[in-house]
Amino acid sequence: MRVDVLIAGAGPSGVATALSLKRMAPELSVFIVDPGRRTPSVGEGLPPPAGPVLKELGLWEDFQAQGHLEAHHTRAAWGTPDLNANDYLYLGKGWGWTINRPAFDRLLWARARICADAMIGGRLTGLRQQRTGWRAIVDGQNIEARAIIDATGRAAAVGRLLGLRPVHTDRLIAVVAEATVELQGETGVTVDAAPDGWWYSAPTGPGHRVWAWLTDSDLLSGQPVGEPARWKEALRSSHAMSSLAQGAHFSNRRIVPAMTQRLTVSDETSMFLSVGDAGSCFDPASSQGIVKALRSGLFAGYALYDCLVKGDSQALRRHRAYGAAEFAAYQSQHRIHYSAETRWPDRPFWHRRNGDMQATEVNPS
Repeated sequence: MRVDVLIAGAGPSGVATALSLKRMAPELSVFIVDPGRRTPSVGEGLPPPAGPVLKELGLWEDFQAQGHLEAHHTRAAWGTPDLNANDYLYLGKGWGWTINRPAFDRLLWARARICADAMIGGRLTGLRQQRTGWRAIVDGQNIEARAIIDATGRAAAVGRLLGLRPVHTDRLIAVVAEATVELQGETGVTVDAAPDGWWYSAPTGPGHRVWAWLTDSDLLSGQPVGEPARWKEALRSSHAMSSLAQGAHFSNRRIVPAMTQRLTVSDETSMFLSVGDAGSCFDPASSQGIVKALRSGLFAGYALYDCLVKGDSQALRRHRAYGAAEFAAYQSQHRIHYSAETRWPDRPFWHRRNGDMQATEVNPS
């Protein structure tokens, strides 16, 4: 089986890559490989810049039809005990959304099935570079591809098959719990900093909300939030979070990774790109998870078109350079954002981000 582009992963970055490329070069064959099973996503917000990206990908009208909640501001108690609003309209940015992630993922899957030449349910289990591109093994089946895209998210599964390993710069994790709520109340994202981390809450759909406690994995032991029976006790320590939790019935408490990481790919690895979280993962405080993935896939489509159709041998190199520059800009903004919280300079969580340990490689275990 031969194909022009093989994409591993049907999340936001993988689907965006396929949509972007097929809109410009429908004659190219694109296969998407995805096992179809993934951990439920944490409730997420889309900032205003997501709108133009969704329009460019041809997703805007379908996205609007899903009825995601508009969010006109975020609220944060960061550097101060008081909640302060960041009003998108006042800043001239329009508005964002707090999205129903399962519904959004279903939209992506539906569009992937339409635009891709084939959707293969399975895992990429082997990969070998050859003169004309790549030979991939998907559940025992051989597929020859001119180019291969790693859109497998934080796992960076394709990169790992090539012997690459993401570099982590912190140990951030999120203890997540979802709940049904009778009154939705606040429709935007709410953040509250605390001595050993910070809280996050957002609606995930009508009558549903998510709460997350962000801290370092080695600091979780001994915290009330680390024990299921004491979750509500920990929540009560934050006035902002407890006020949103009135009448809430919690379920599905789980721990998910949230650390910053980066996968570096050598330019000698030809006809290969890592997109979205497979290339880099940002701290959730950046509010760029999904929009970064969509934008990365959009630009990957441009790069693949330039390479495969126009014969530009430097196109994929430029995409890697763009990813490196984006990550460097994120690190700079990350330092600025965390440095705004100065109330607990000697607590390990904040000292690691504002002290001498900032942006150093760590063992996440």
